[in-house]
Amino acid sequence: MSPNKIKILPPELQNQIAAGEVVERPASVVKELIENSLDARATRIIVKLEAGGQRLIQVQDNGHGIAAQDLPLALTRHATSKLFSLNDLQAIKSFGFRGEALPSIASVSHLTISSITGKQKEGHFVEVMFGRIIDQGPAAIASGTTVRVENLLANVPARLKFLKKQTTEHKKCTDIFCRFALAYLNTDFELFSGPRSLLRFFAGQSLADRLQQIWPGQITAGLKPFELKTDGLHIFGLAGSPDTAQARAERIYFYVNNRPVTDKLLLSALRQAYKGTLLSREFPQAVLFIDLPPDEVDVNVHPAKAEVRFKDEQFIFSQVTRAVGQIFTTRIATAPLSESHQPTSTSPLKDNTYTRLPMPEIKFDLSNNTPPQPDPEHEHSPPPELPAQNYVHELTPLRYAAKSPEQPLYLGQIDKTYLLLKIKNQFMILDQHAVHERILYEQNKKRGFKGVKKNLVIPLELILHPAEQKALISYWPKLESLGFVLEQVTSRRTIVKAIPQDLSPGQAKDFLQTLLSREIDTLDEIWILMACRAAIKAGQELTDDEALGLINSWLTCPNKDYCPHGRPVAIVLEGRLLEKMFKRK
Repeated sequence: MSPNKIKILPPELQNQIAAGEVVERPASVVKELIENSLDARATRIIVKLEAGGQRLIQVQDNGHGIAAQDLPLALTRHATSKLFSLNDLQAIKSFGFRGEALPSIASVSHLTISSITGKQKEGHFVEVMFGRIIDQGPAAIASGTTVRVENLLANVPARLKFLKKQTTEHKKCTDIFCRFALAYLNTDFELFSGPRSLLRFFAGQSLADRLQQIWPGQITAGLKPFELKTDGLHIFGLAGSPDTAQARAERIYFYVNNRPVTDKLLLSALRQAYKGTLLSREFPQAVLFIDLPPDEVDVNVHPAKAEVRFKDEQFIFSQVTRAVGQIFTTRIATAPLSESHQPTSTSPLKDNTYTRLPMPEIKFDLSNNTPPQPDPEHEHSPPPELPAQNYVHELTPLRYAAKSPEQPLYLGQIDKTYLLLKIKNQFMILDQHAVHERILYEQNKKRGFKGVKKNLVIPLELILHPAEQKALISYWPKLESLGFVLEQVTSRRTIVKAIPQDLSPGQAKDFLQTLLSREIDTLDEIWILMACRAAIKAGQELTDDEALGLINSWLTCPNKDYCPHGRPVAIVLEGRLLEKMFKRK
């Protein structure tokens, strides 16, 4: 059998193959046509949809238009007014540049394009049916360009059946529409579904104003601005509170030189900025813009230009993390005890299973109201990061009372797990395990590998799997620096003769077994694991002195709103919420 001869594909087949890359669904058409309108410097863009875009997509703009003699050429592959040389390709400033969108769309739909330029007295139209021009001539159009796309994918039923329900396709079209509206605040955007106007963004609105129209109020209320300028790079936008994190990344929008993109590097950098405030399965809300020189980014790496490639990825990653990290200022407005009110002694926890709190704790003199004096052991400790306020806790039969309504009031422990405070007209509930985790984590980071060890009267014995023994050998130097003293007896049996001072024998064994059974790559993960194993657990009863000592140390911690795993440490219940719950308002 002789091999087939090489032939050039007919134009119709070329366009359908290109359409397979450019026209994935109705939202792809909306994206390409809005991009053309923006490249034409339109200041008003109207999008109309019917049947989720399958029956009709119409995009109308007031841009500079297309001359009558150029309209048929605009429907030819690789015909463009935006790119002329290799240098242009290396520094792209427009959305479209390959000349594939219009002919690709026209090959799988019934397309009509009408346009007029400022120099023309009348407009012109070209009508295309599945890739073939069927009519053209004068058109009644006031300004700019209007593109009607009807019966999308009707001639390729094999692809049509892969579309979702009309409501799903409509939602995807709306999402694309909104993404562009958020990037071009000086452009008027309006979206219609049939005859009904669904969304209208007026020119001159702020980013926050437009987000309020498409995102829930509880999310937009927590958005915070960020901005960073450095080395020709400008990063700015709005990012949401970790308290409103969600299970999907559907409210994360990235823009590179105002081009909407999806990028794993940027997503990773964003999550790095939220590290320690989110669980592994949670995502924040964010709208993030990056402006940089066009030759520093390649936008020609994806058929639909949905992805980009940065020249210096490591630099972009670090700067995005740094920029978004600006939103994390302390939000819980409470102040630690001043130095003159530091506690005078420590009190061990009742259950020897748990380590003594490695922090100053409060002791009270019932005979007078004189504030306690500082413990000499803590006289030279660094002052807290937040400015101190002068207030004194007094012991009463039922609670600790504050001298001023501005000062925290400790009310007691709930279910041996939560600590209840009152600040002004708000109630704050603290998770004692998360509080202690945050304290220990910050101490571990500060101390580094300078752990203080304590010898064990009865050594611990570890019987390890070969993989665990291999991991132990790799961690051995770090474990010794933390305060562990280890002795390998056989290939699978190891004796632990000393452990870090903050851990009990049970906690130390648990820490080692967990460490050796996981793939832990960073020091930060080791600090988190140590803090988790050493922290007070839920169900551990605390005396009032111990609870107040815990709270006092927590108040001076950086990033105190979240435990190292990303769980919230505190929940604030405002007085208005209680009034609503009791139907007082």
